[in-house]
Amino acid sequence: MMNPNIILQNTDRTVAQALTENVSVISLTGNKKCSIYHRKASYDDQLPLITYADLSCSAIFHADNSLLGYQVTYRITICLDDESDKTAICNAVYNAMTEAGMMWIKNNTVTDSDCVYIAMDFQTYVYLNSFTGGNQMATIGLSNFYVSRQTTEETTTTPAVYETPWKLAGAIDVTVTPASNSAVLYGDNGPVETASGLGAIELSATVAGLELEQIGKLCGHTFSSQTNTLTKSNTDNQPFVCCMFEFLLSSGKKRCVKLMKGKASLIEESANTKTDSIEFGTQSLSFSFVTLKNNGMWEMIKDFDADASTDSWYEAVL
Repeated sequence: MMNPNIILQNTDRTVAQALTENVSVISLTGNKKCSIYHRKASYDDQLPLITYADLSCSAIFHADNSLLGYQVTYRITICLDDESDKTAICNAVYNAMTEAGMMWIKNNTVTDSDCVYIAMDFQTYVYLNSFTGGNQMATIGLSNFYVSRQTTEETTTTPAVYETPWKLAGAIDVTVTPASNSAVLYGDNGPVETASGLGAIELSATVAGLELEQIGKLCGHTFSSQTNTLTKSNTDNQPFVCCMFEFLLSSGKKRCVKLMKGKASLIEESANTKTDSIEFGTQSLSFSFVTLKNNGMWEMIKDFDADASTDSWYEAVL
């Protein structure tokens, strides 16, 4: 059975690493440095300051009262001496939490005579999954969304050739939905034969954002690096791509996935006007995958130990 304490510990560790990586590289006014502290640690009064560890875990049940998983809620608190660095620090925290597999919910800002306090609330869901050996593990994080285009399509006798994979920043969520088509033959007033087969394989994903060059690569549009311009045409053709990403499991292990051959849907564009509160715009992606012609494969999955590097997984597709 999944242990909620392990979920909280692993989430805490993942958040701490993501915060350190993202906050350490932002530029603040007056060459300030932002401090990051766990609430269990002692800290001084130097501002700006980020504290973490306000997290909770609540059970989610099926209609039959069996355990479905857990809802994890996390609050990051930011303390500023003024609002000059508010946007930069909030953006850095948002990027860190999405890399840790958390979804932004809302911000609350309180100002007193000395400080500006910002509470950023995030949430994720950890579902039970059954795997071989009877072990039950759950995904508690998502990171490293990579894409690689086919440079040469496979044939029935030769494998595909892929370019070096490239990363989309700020993976927020992914959902893989393989459909199964089935049919039943009836005779003598009952079923006498059944058959099933793999149907459409859909991937939906959300990332923090896309560069113009990345949109061009995904959708077959023309991008000019000299003028930083993306040109779309009715003759554009989306390339076949491999999508790669990484789940953090409640056991501490990392589960890496490759979806081998698919095409992206055209990218939707939307935006909202700027308001007093911070609202983050994200980018939704949709892909449709098929099986490879030479071996019928459509997905590859590998588990890595908690202390093992996954860098080799993203160096090449095959």
